[in-house]
Amino acid sequence: MRDNAPQGTYKVQALDRAFAVLDLLGESETPLGLAQVASSLQLHKSTAHRFLMVLERHRMVERTSNGKFRLGLRLFDFGNRAIEQYDLRERAQPTCAAWSPKLKRPRTFAYSRPRGLSTSTRLSRPAPYA
Repeated sequence: MRDNAPQGTYKVQALDRAFAVLDLLGESETPLGLAQVASSLQLHKSTAHRFLMVLERHRMVERTSNGKFRLGLRLFDFGNRAIEQYDLRERAQPTCAAWSPKLKRPRTFAYSRPRGLSTSTRLSRPAPYA
């Protein structure tokens, strides 16, 4: 495995390897076997096996009926939670504010939230039309 961490950052090898396993499975179009995971990440099979077993126990990875590995549904749960916690209004405000004068439109931002809730927010006063 290559070390892609920028200089001066914290490094925890076990976490880096676990994320490398998840990245590999996420990039693959089909489930991967233990040997494929180990070979792709340049790990011993026993090391790759331990990582896969821990990730499987935490439902980050699941095993198919033919013994291959794919991403687990717990990642889907995390993704949904991340969307619920993500303040889209705050993230979109600078972009909307930059576009608004060019479009000569009120700065209203509408979006839908998980579970069917929709939100509409005026980001600031609209500029007078010329």
